[in-house]
Amino acid sequence: VDVPGSLRRHTALANDITELCVRDAEHLADLAPDRLVSNIGIVGLLSARRIGVPAFAFCSLNWFDILQSYAEAEDADVPLAMLKEGYRAALQFIAPTPSLEMAFLGNRVRRVGPMCRRGRRDPASVRAAAGWSESTRISVVSWGGIAQRDDFLWLPQRTGLAWLAPAPSSRPDIVDLRRLEIGFSDLLASADVLLAKPGYGLFCEAAAAGTPVVYTSRPDWPETAPLSTWLRRHAAAFEVPSSAAANSLERALERALEAPRGDGLIGDGGPEAAALVLAP
Repeated sequence: VDVPGSLRRHTALANDITELCVRDAEHLADLAPDRLVSNIGIVGLLSARRIGVPAFAFCSLNWFDILQSYAEAEDADVPLAMLKEGYRAALQFIAPTPSLEMAFLGNRVRRVGPMCRRGRRDPASVRAAAGWSESTRISVVSWGGIAQRDDFLWLPQRTGLAWLAPAPSSRPDIVDLRRLEIGFSDLLASADVLLAKPGYGLFCEAAAAGTPVVYTSRPDWPETAPLSTWLRRHAAAFEVPSSAAANSLERALERALEAPRGDGLIGDGGPEAAALVLAP
């Protein structure tokens, strides 16, 4: 995380926020919406309040809590005040499970069930598309939205196990998942194990599919604790330090491959969230 760069950009936004909201409110008024849902920019929330449109924030996190966790208070007072005011412009902050506590928002927070894509489990089709035998066990590796500059040669090698990675590799047991023309959610649901960093979408999709997870530790990221605590209640999950030696990753991978699949019964917050937004 580039903390100084983030602070500079947030401070610049704070300096321009009034002008931005005036322009945005004019555009929003032309659209004449009945509701505004923001994920989770504050300009839209503040602009909606300016013209009297009910606004809802929707996310498992918010940038006030994220910035506050990284920045020293004396360096961040101005952008933090801006972010707090922006989120308080929302009628409600709809937080899909699992989410940050968001204590600064008090009773504006409305917690709903998890929300994610739910893949179709079809490991036979995945093996056929990848050119693997029927007995091959499938492992997916993904770092979410983080750009990939990796050939993944560090992945453990095990007899009978092959990898789907988001980049090409020189190893024959690693296949670039992008060439299979199968949606990621279906690949994840079809996998025997997921290797990932903590992230809302990956963790929820894995839990919904019952896929065991090995995840790297990310102690500085504020979402890590609520995400990992929730995941361990709904799926087999094993944490390894981000700087772990290869044998630690191999042990965690072995445990995950031996673990039973979860039942996928995590609930669905979609109807709850829609009801909150559409309520008179």
